[in-house]
Amino acid sequence: MLKLAVFEHPRETAFAQTAYLTGMVSLMHAIYGREQEEFVEELPIGEAMKAALTGRRGALGELLNAAEVFEGRQSLVRETQQHG
Repeated sequence: MLKLAVFEHPRETAFAQTAYLTGMVSLMHAIYGREQEEFVEELPIGEAMKAALTGRRGALGELLNAAEVFEGRQSLVRETQQHG
């Protein structure tokens, strides 16, 4: 997400940092065995980040969705290479 944010908004350092943090937080609910929406509501984060994490909304949500699609494709490529 950081690379995508910097590419799309090269002069917005705060946005890039928030995008990076959003990507990291997007995985934390699984570590704690909780639902994403429930976990996010307890965090002291801004509404833009909450919207991205719970509904893939806003600029951060679009980046998060793109990162997840990319990661899914990368996993599929690795699996195909291992079994092919």
